[in-house]
Parts: sequence; structure tokens; C-alpha cells
Amino acid sequence: MNSYENTCLRCGQTVYQVDKVGPLKDFTFYHQGCFKCLLCGTKLTLKTYFNNQQSQEDKEVYCQNHVPKTGPGHLDGMSVGIKAALSVPKTNHLVNDQIRGFGKGTALHITHALHATKVHRGTLVYERNMDEYLVSGS
Repeated sequence: MNSYENTCLRCGQTVYQVDKVGPLKDFTFYHQGCFKCLLCGTKLTLKTYFNNQQSQEDKEVYCQNHVPKTGPGHLDGMSVGIKAALSVPKTNHLVNDQIRGFGKGTALHITHALHATKVHRGTLVYERNMDEYLVSGS
């Protein structure tokens, strides 16, 4: 077969340029008359065809109603992302630390921000008597 000849995936015959649909995403070609849903026979276009989402080996084309899809829960426990999530140790915390944070705001920038807010509001309560802050003139 030379570079100008391609075979139709559906019927196996040579597809000539005037009757060719493709190459599709998977480098397959069809005759215009063969480019239809495998299950119902609906004529397809390059905008209305779908490939099998469950099997990369299936090169056939389908309409939107008949394309095999991966349904909810199709992934199993061996999938990479799920396997990692399942192996995370359980915690007894009721609040997600990534969302809420943890600790009591003892980080320097948090403490400073809280202190500045109290000063701004005028609600800062000094822990020591003000006389301790005054320098005696001895």
C-alpha cells in the first residue's frame, strides 16, 4: 500500500481521497458511507462521532447514544489515585487540617496579625500592670 492508499476500518476496502473520512484521532479511515454508528447505523460526521471510552483497542465509531462509557464507580482500588487515597492513615480529627489549619495561631505572622487587630479595635488587654513598663528615673 502506498502513502496515498488507506483502508476503511469498517469494510477493509481501499479508501480513495474523494470518499475518505479521516484520519480520525486514532489514525483510522472510513468511507463516507461506512462512517456510521456501529450499533444503530446512524450516519456520523467528524463532530458527532465518539470512540469507546472503556477500551483503547476498540477503534470503531459510535453515536452519542451508543458509545460505551465509563460509568460511575468503574475505577477499581488498583487505580493510582484511589490506591494512594486508600492507603492514607485515618485520623480522629473531625475537621480537615488542610482547610481549617491546625494549632492555635502561634505562628509569628498570625500572632502579629491578631495583636494588630486588637490594638486597632482598642480591645488589647495588657497582661502586666502598666507600671511595670515604665522606666523608673533612678
